[in-house]
Amino acid sequence: MSAPYVRDDDPEQIYEDAPCGYVSTRPDGVIVRANRTFLTLTGFHADELTDKRRFSTLLTKPGALLYETHCAPLLRLRGSVSEIALDVVGRDGEPLPVLLNARVKCDSHGAPELLRIALLSAPTRRKYERELKQAREQAEAATDEVRRHRALAERQLAELHTLLEAVGRLAAGDLETPIAAAPCQAELAAALERMRQDVHRQFHALIERNVEVEQLNAELRHQIEQRSLLMIELSMNAAASSPGLRLAEEQPHLVEGTILDRRYRIVGVCGRGAMGTVYEAERLLDGRRFAAKVLAVKPDFRALVRFAREAQLLARLRHPNLLTIVDVNVTADRTAYIIMELVRGATLADHRRHYGDAGFMLPILHQIADVLAAVHDAGVIHRDLKPSNVLIEGDEGAPRRVKLVDFGVSRLLAGPSETIEPPLSPGPGEQADALFSALSSNLRDRAHAPTFSPTPFLRTPDDSTTGSPGSVDESRSPSELTQVGAILGTPLYMAPELAWGAKLALPSSDVFSFGVAAHEVLTGIAPFDEPPLILAARGPGRLTFIPLGLQSRGLSSALARTLDRCLCEDAALRPSARELADAFALALRTTATASPGP
Repeated sequence: MSAPYVRDDDPEQIYEDAPCGYVSTRPDGVIVRANRTFLTLTGFHADELTDKRRFSTLLTKPGALLYETHCAPLLRLRGSVSEIALDVVGRDGEPLPVLLNARVKCDSHGAPELLRIALLSAPTRRKYERELKQAREQAEAATDEVRRHRALAERQLAELHTLLEAVGRLAAGDLETPIAAAPCQAELAAALERMRQDVHRQFHALIERNVEVEQLNAELRHQIEQRSLLMIELSMNAAASSPGLRLAEEQPHLVEGTILDRRYRIVGVCGRGAMGTVYEAERLLDGRRFAAKVLAVKPDFRALVRFAREAQLLARLRHPNLLTIVDVNVTADRTAYIIMELVRGATLADHRRHYGDAGFMLPILHQIADVLAAVHDAGVIHRDLKPSNVLIEGDEGAPRRVKLVDFGVSRLLAGPSETIEPPLSPGPGEQADALFSALSSNLRDRAHAPTFSPTPFLRTPDDSTTGSPGSVDESRSPSELTQVGAILGTPLYMAPELAWGAKLALPSSDVFSFGVAAHEVLTGIAPFDEPPLILAARGPGRLTFIPLGLQSRGLSSALARTLDRCLCEDAALRPSARELADAFALALRTTATASPGP
């Protein structure tokens, strides 16, 4: 008799309530786990077995002898055995005939790690076989009955029509409606009902399979993250031992039809950025299409580390509004690439015609705030949040899905409690003038352009970095690659505290960038005429802007005040990304409630 169907897809509950008993033992036979079915079958409690008894002690003497002399050698040789009949002794001392199936689970080195045993009650199995044989005999009898009652063809055809309608419902996906009984076609109706139930079970088995696939995807993400970390470590070691690796060589453009790493065929160009080119690529194995991000240079130490870190962060993060990463590698000719989910759509910057349309922008900004909160919860700072790094899927009139992209300059916090005290703003004097002059000349003309500028004149008096300007200290960890004083990101969207170095970036810096982007897309103009870094270099109190509530219609006053707080010069006064997501959710709910029905 099969166990009642478990409607949820919790793997733990499926394991515990499986129709057969499951027992896991160490290689020495000591039981480490038994599911609820096995405990019910034998009458034992889990604490009577776990880490206390060997599996063979639960068998009768003949059964234990068979297990030790037959099963154990086969398991060592083949790694599995199946359909072994023996008796298990229950807690009450009564033997219970069972059929044993077992297999060995090995660790990554091939050494036995666990023995997984499945036990099916032999009486239940025999009963099932009798029922199956009976059903087959009934089906044969039904066939004979049809031949003997040809005279009832008309009535049978009417009933068959009813059954065909039921088949049509099954074909349309209705697996819940039982097949109605038909007096003259009782067996056929029963067969269809069995088929419906079988398809129903198979459908939910697919759901369970999806759980397994999701577990495999999680393992794949873990492997990609580990490979990225290995690439970082190897590149740092190689840079320390071979200074020539620090020299970058421009990566040639990949033309259509180029085979990348013997696994992907280049189909076309999706876009180009500061770090590299994104191609549409076809996987040779199965023809699936992906986005292939190829580093713009044949990597030197720093470029490869940043590129590998982006892969590491994408593998670590998981959210509907983030790209799924599939592969990362460096080819033999030093072409570094990341294979990601292919998104067909335009960036938020490309939707400039919708700037100022709160109805269009609020759901978009809500998704950005939500994914930014998830990124921050994972200890990651994006550091280049702007409209051109937000992809939007969906055509006109269809639901739009946001994808936050380009983690090439992102930073991983050392821990959830990490804080950074920014250096004091330079007062009047030669250093302030030098800082303002440097920022102005380097950033004013490229306020919208992404920047990576480890310029020595931006270092503070506390900067202990040694060596020539722009040199790399190989003793630093991958999370410390950004020099104090380095400018990473797009100046127009960067928080003022980053004027003194990208290492000062915290989640509040991303919130500032979000606030700049939100003001821009909701009003059509940026809140500041100059990059905030330049304004900050002039001294405190220069970041003034027109409140959003005075510029954007269709925006609640509470949400407008929250977005204005994003632009506070004092980072401690800015809301968190999670507060932003909650504020947008509330505003959207309020708007939906206030909207008149059709």
